[in-house]
Amino acid sequence: MTYLSPPPPNVPAVIIDGGGLVDQYYKQTEIYRMTNQVVKLVNCRSACTMALSLPNACVYPHSVLKFHAAYNANTKEIVASETARLFAMY
Repeated sequence: MTYLSPPPPNVPAVIIDGGGLVDQYYKQTEIYRMTNQVVKLVNCRSACTMALSLPNACVYPHSVLKFHAAYNANTKEIVASETARLFAMY
């Protein structure tokens, strides 16, 4: 499942996600935090790595996590403020 499409409450979120907009992922991370949801990262590129800040985040020896700076999807220019927000979660 993707990070932004969580399962019902009390069901672990098993994440296979290609990333997206930092703001959307930040909001979902705070929902996971408030609900104390278990988030299991299997394959996570980009913004879903914010789950690493959660108390109930799980990674496996075979998990793949990819990190990069946030960028504007149209111009491909790095957005420093969003990159800082993303990295501050770690």
